[in-house]
This record gives sequence, structure tokens and C-alpha cells, in this order.
Amino acid sequence: YTGGCIITCNLTAGPDYIFLGYGSPRQIYYMAKAEIFRVHPWVSKFFMAFGVFPIRRGQGDLGAIEHAVQIVKGGRVLGMFPEGTRSWTGELKQGKTGVVRIAMMSGVPIVPAVVIGSLQAQRRIGQFWRRPQVIVRFGQPRYFTGDPMDKEVTQAAIDEVMLAMAAMLPENMRGEWGKLVQN
Repeated sequence: YTGGCIITCNLTAGPDYIFLGYGSPRQIYYMAKAEIFRVHPWVSKFFMAFGVFPIRRGQGDLGAIEHAVQIVKGGRVLGMFPEGTRSWTGELKQGKTGVVRIAMMSGVPIVPAVVIGSLQAQRRIGQFWRRPQVIVRFGQPRYFTGDPMDKEVTQAAIDEVMLAMAAMLPENMRGEWGKLVQN
């Protein structure tokens, strides 16, 4: 896909963002919780050099949302993890509607993606002779229109995105979405 878009991806306890970025032919810009930017000034500079920007989660950070909209309107790729938090079991959880709101405000599509094997790779860091296979899959772009503040519309849209992601995952990673995936 060319032009601005938002890639949504599952989020396990592994380094999914690294594998997603590696698997993408384009640079991906990410939002990250503001707390990691307070660890050390060098950490902040490192993240910002790679297009990562802070968001104050749970506070309606309008500055971060506006920055995200400008990124995709500028033709770039924004990577988001709609689950909002890591899954230590690797199972897909419910998605939050922020990604859909940003897509509707900017008029760009959402491209569902998944990373499979990231958790296993995390567990085997340093064991180069036993590297697990990591798979990155990208789905078809999905366009959403409507009022980004309409909770019913945005919930239906994020459910569609999460279902598309679940369909690309193996059964043991689909979580509650597994029963809705039609094989």
C-alpha cells in the first residue's frame, strides 16, 4: 500500500514492534507510553530518532492524537497496537477504538497485521542455534468513515479490524475472537 495508513498489530510480551518494522517495506512511526520517555534523556533521543513519539495513555492526549493524524496525512505509516497492553499469553484481546478514530479523522485506511512467534523469539534471546520462526502477515486495507466520536460506529469498526487480525493468527492466538473466525 502506498500513501498514509495505520498498521494495526497484535501485541504479545515479545518485541512485536521490532518484527513488524522489520517486515514492513516502509518506516513505521509508533506511539509509545509517555513513561518510557522519562527513563533517561538518551532513551528518549533514541526512540525519537526512530519516529517514536509519546502519548499519555488514558488522558485523552490530544497533542499525540493530532501528531498521529499529521503523520498519516503526510503519507507516512503509523503503527498501533489496538489492544493497548501486552498479552502475556499471546492471545488476541479486545481492541480499543483510538486507532479507528485516528483513521476516520485523517481519512486513511487501516491495514491489519499480525506477528507470530515473537514471544518465542523473546524467550530464546542469545540462543542463536535455536531461533524460532517469526512470521509477519499483512491484511487488506480497510476504510472507515463516520463520526469518530460515535461509540457504536467506532466499536463496530475496531471489532472488524480485530476479527481480520484474528483470521491471520493461528487458532491458539485468536483468543475470544477464535469463535468468530470463519475458516
